[in-house]
Amino acid sequence: MAEEIEVGRSVVDSRTFDIADAIRSILPKGHTIHGYSSGNSTRMLMVLATREYADDAPLLGFGMDGNAERALGRALFTYALREQAGLDVITEKQFPESTEAQIMAGDNNSKFDNIVWGADFWLRQEMDEVAAGSGYGGGVIGMDPVEVRANDPLAAIVLLADTYKFLNPTVARLPAISLG
Repeated sequence: MAEEIEVGRSVVDSRTFDIADAIRSILPKGHTIHGYSSGNSTRMLMVLATREYADDAPLLGFGMDGNAERALGRALFTYALREQAGLDVITEKQFPESTEAQIMAGDNNSKFDNIVWGADFWLRQEMDEVAAGSGYGGGVIGMDPVEVRANDPLAAIVLLADTYKFLNPTVARLPAISLG
């Protein structure tokens, strides 16, 4: 009898997905990372299809949290989740990873967080360089727009943070970015 039992196995077609590759492709595809702080100081970062920000712009990735670094991480991760799922766009609440388990907005622990908290932020590809900028932080007293260029996204964010003219001089002593 045991010889009569056939084991049937289904073929599993696994699809490999490289999250790092998806995130690396954001800027070269012409997408922009845009960020700002809401009225309750929650940092909002998003991946948009174009350079132009609008409240109703289609979202390719979205994250909100108590500091800019965590919100950016959420936006990048939900971009990768959207790519993996084969979706064209997402909503702010489509993936729990956009908003769940947020830390409360509190101290600004980095220059980058201060930039996103106090103004707007953008990151985009410009030919072979990455441009990072804000509507404030430039000029003699920091009231003009500022934009910097570097070889990669992290270097552009750090250069922006180190170039930005903060109205509060103690902010200049903070690290460019902080994961704390």
